[in-house]
Amino acid sequence: MKPCFLCKMPGQTTMTCPHRVVTEHGVISAPHRDTQNPVEFVFGRQLKPRITRFKAAYVIPDQVHCAAIRYHSRRVTCLEFHPTNNNILLSGDKVRQLGVWDFAKVHEKTVYGNIHSCILNNMRFNPANDGTIYAASSDGTISCTDLETGMSSSLMNLNPDGWQGPSTWRMLYDMEINSEKGVVLVADNFGFLYLVDSRSNIQTGEPILIHKKGSKVVGLHCNPVQPDLLLSCGNDHFARLWDIR
Repeated sequence: MKPCFLCKMPGQTTMTCPHRVVTEHGVISAPHRDTQNPVEFVFGRQLKPRITRFKAAYVIPDQVHCAAIRYHSRRVTCLEFHPTNNNILLSGDKVRQLGVWDFAKVHEKTVYGNIHSCILNNMRFNPANDGTIYAASSDGTISCTDLETGMSSSLMNLNPDGWQGPSTWRMLYDMEINSEKGVVLVADNFGFLYLVDSRSNIQTGEPILIHKKGSKVVGLHCNPVQPDLLLSCGNDHFARLWDIR
């Protein structure tokens, strides 16, 4: 007796081999196979497979369908999305320019160049009025700008006497807003923290040394769950957690 063709073992044939796969294994039954209605049978087997299925096109939310436009002539230093309008993005650059990008009107260019006198380091929207934005600059000033008119007012100036040398020139870097307290927090390159009342736009209290004197404070962030907790980091290689109460 010849050995099995499948397993090559003697004593059995292909029909009785345990390794033989069932005939219908992996076969999917045709639709309406057991139907008794001939019209339904013809529709399911002959006509339905040829009907194109309608599939909704995938839509990317807030997709920009236009080419990128160059707004700035120098390095871009900060970016900020509008809190309520997804079409608007703000950007600041090295030569004090503030650009307003509108995805819906990409061919309209809006750039304000008279807000500060040098690098625009950070921007934050006013939580009480999304039409105004606060900006901190290396010229030592904080500005509050109306985006519709471009009119700006200075809230604080750390260099009222102008340039007196690098040892006394103060530059503002990072900035944060505590909406519960209604204050704007900003830090300089000498390790000090300043507070500005966002309701009256006036500096409140005295500067607070939060990092090693003479070191640059490059990061400020309020805890989103408990805004009284402030996290700061600087060039002194430290990150510090503060309770601003």
